[in-house]
Amino acid sequence: MKKKSKKRFHFYLSMLFFVCLIFSVLSTLKIGAEAGSANHFFRNQLNKNPEGSGIQSIKISGIAGNIYSFLYAGQSQSNLTLAPGESADLSLSLKNTSTTYWDRGTFHLGTSHSQDRNSIFSDDSWLSADRIEMDQDIVEPGNFAHFGFTITAPEKSGIYYEYFRPVIDGTAWLQDVGIFWKITVKKPTDDISALPIYNKIGVKKIVISISSQNLKCYEGADIVCDFKISSGAPGLDTPIGNFKVEKKRDVAYSAAYDLYMNYWMAFTPNEAYGIHELPYWKYSWGTVTEGANHLGVKVSHGCVRLGIGSAKQVYDWAPIGTPIQIVD
Repeated sequence: MKKKSKKRFHFYLSMLFFVCLIFSVLSTLKIGAEAGSANHFFRNQLNKNPEGSGIQSIKISGIAGNIYSFLYAGQSQSNLTLAPGESADLSLSLKNTSTTYWDRGTFHLGTSHSQDRNSIFSDDSWLSADRIEMDQDIVEPGNFAHFGFTITAPEKSGIYYEYFRPVIDGTAWLQDVGIFWKITVKKPTDDISALPIYNKIGVKKIVISISSQNLKCYEGADIVCDFKISSGAPGLDTPIGNFKVEKKRDVAYSAAYDLYMNYWMAFTPNEAYGIHELPYWKYSWGTVTEGANHLGVKVSHGCVRLGIGSAKQVYDWAPIGTPIQIVD
């Protein structure tokens, strides 16, 4: 019996050593960008894939759900005309697609472009000059938040653009989907063609250069972001031409390569190509994310990959319909 116990002890000790060795190897190994399964992952190490990339992160506890997502569900007339000093009632609806409830005390509609700007249209119905409360006390996931508020026109005639964005105060600003009202303030004698325009932002556009492995975001003539990318590998080339943001997903999954892509923005109608964050793979023991040293190198399957952080910035900035120009 003692002999068997001793053998069993050595067996368990060997297994423990093997597990420790595996995790030690995983902390230093390089992974290939094209790895789509655990077998493929290890095979790439043995073959010393020259396109290898350092492990960006390993998360044993898994991926948390997106607690900040929502869908635009409609607003009252977005183009209205008021006399100086005149008031109007407006409304907006947003669907809670996050994993947590929204609380009236923290979930607000905030002024944007620029953020936290004091609105000249604010009214006593507002929480403050830069915040509007939702009507309900609590909005559970899957339900709709409604904002009913009053605006009062300034005395100065002009064409005004009032931009808003949902915010969880003290936590995070949510995605900018381009919520705005165009408000024309004029007297009966005013010539509308001569009215000054206030707070109109430049037209947004994304320009991607394959040769430079670079993505730039434009508002009018101004460059608001400039990031390295990874485009399609030879034979899996990223298409050249004029496109637009067709669809957005917080997380997309590729069955062909068994990988996940955060902040997915499809730029073809069939979603075959898109802009997204560095991909990651899920295993029973956690997740592995592609390393950032692939940025600037053509190694993707045809999509445009952005780094951690920069992908979310572009995703939040670019609403559906944003033009995308891809040049060689």
